[in-house]
Amino acid sequence: MTETVLLTGASGAVGQGLLPALCRRHHVIALAHSMPVAGVENIVGELAEDRFGLDAGAYRALARRVDTVLHCAAVTRFDADPQTLHRVNVAGTRRVAQFAADAGSRLLFMSSAFTARAHLAGGTGHGAPANHYVLSKVAAEEALAESGVPVVVLRPSILIGDSRTGRMSQTQGIHVLMSSAVERRIAMIPAHDKAPIDFIAQDVLARATTALMDSGRTTGEFWLTAGEESMSLRQVTDLCLKYSAGSALNRVGPRLIPQQTVERLIRPAFADSLSTRELRGLDRLQLLMSVLDVDTPLPSSFGSTPELPALGAAHFLAALEATVAHLAAPRRRAAAR
Repeated sequence: MTETVLLTGASGAVGQGLLPALCRRHHVIALAHSMPVAGVENIVGELAEDRFGLDAGAYRALARRVDTVLHCAAVTRFDADPQTLHRVNVAGTRRVAQFAADAGSRLLFMSSAFTARAHLAGGTGHGAPANHYVLSKVAAEEALAESGVPVVVLRPSILIGDSRTGRMSQTQGIHVLMSSAVERRIAMIPAHDKAPIDFIAQDVLARATTALMDSGRTTGEFWLTAGEESMSLRQVTDLCLKYSAGSALNRVGPRLIPQQTVERLIRPAFADSLSTRELRGLDRLQLLMSVLDVDTPLPSSFGSTPELPALGAAHFLAALEATVAHLAAPRRRAAAR
């Protein structure tokens, strides 16, 4: 049945990946911050403001129309300041919950699988710095629980490109890391070589989300991850190197060094010789790896509920290879010329 869906974050990586599948089945209204989203109806508003910044009449009119709210809007930068993360990811989620209550609509919330590692996100002194993005997602889930509004919580892991073509709606931190490995522009990754690198393909996330939405569920928590099928960091970097162009001499991959070793030895020994840009890059890389450098895979709901069929290791390998091949294509074409 066709529904009217209010989609927040329609211009982001997740939202852009979801739009084609959503628009095939439903009428989509995008809550746009400033720039309108092509191909759908747009309502310009501010997520964290009362009534989304709309006047009372416009707010009530919108609430009368909406059957389902799919809340994907979030600041996803690991290096964003805590105040911005709280305003958008936590306060904004409270506003969305209030709207769902006012509209009498279903609410689906796009959280993060890395809330499972909230115990690591606070930082460990020597090693991982505080990951305020993960902490904001934990706080957003807590805010929803406090609101009393029924909600379907979706927890996707790292988003990569389409499982067949490798194309992605937007480049994210993991893509920069993979491109750096392909191009041999990175000498070190602060993580253990066996760390499970969990990801989900853009099209798989879209299918899972629409399947759960169309099932009519109004509550539940779903982990959209590779789980036990996740690949190790060593496997991921080896696959990236497979697509490196150039001589065998230049195929030396990044060294995989645990976070604690980086803090105790690497930074003290080399900090004075690194530029400000290089230090910022190391900080961002440590934040990215802060919740990945663990021994335990994330939980996964694939194979445990009718809407989410099981996905084997071969699927995740093929999906990652498609993304890496897509990222490597311009460099390989240049090398061929």
